[in-house]
Amino acid sequence: MGTWIEKSLKPFIETKSKELHLLMMDNFSPHQTQSVRDNVSDLGCLLAMLPPNMTSRVQVLDVGINKPFKDHMRWFYSSYLVENAESKPKVTRELMTKWIADSWELIARDTILKTCNKIGFI
Repeated sequence: MGTWIEKSLKPFIETKSKELHLLMMDNFSPHQTQSVRDNVSDLGCLLAMLPPNMTSRVQVLDVGINKPFKDHMRWFYSSYLVENAESKPKVTRELMTKWIADSWELIARDTILKTCNKIGFI
């Protein structure tokens, strides 16, 4: 968690210094440690802990994005296996990264907006 805060959250917040930031996390025990709370607070970011069993209802990815994203990933992987069936294909880190980027690009903006609307964010 500390690595994610340092390598992802901090650089993001530093590029948006004039904005207010809210980080919502579920009740996974590493999220609740004092060091995580302190690190997030030191960045000037508000931390909100979700009540237990709420993740599937309020997290945009869980509610409406993960399934189509995984469907796209599955399609890329299956297509790769079929196209390379004779050569015993091995998926490289670079190829997986490309599939992730391509799968995300295939998620329609409208899908994200509808999901945010469904859970009451907009």
